[in-house]
Amino acid sequence: MVFLFLYVDQVVRVIVIQKTLIEHAEKLRQVKAVLEEQRTFWNGA
Repeated sequence: MVFLFLYVDQVVRVIVIQKTLIEHAEKLRQVKAVLEEQRTFWNGA
């Protein structure tokens, strides 16, 4: 039983970490896109 609990605990932890990483990656991508837009705006001006 203990092994099963530990295994489930590990799996949940990994899933949470991956979810967090994916969310961070999405935020970074959005920030990058905004910065790119601003750069093209300034270059065009």
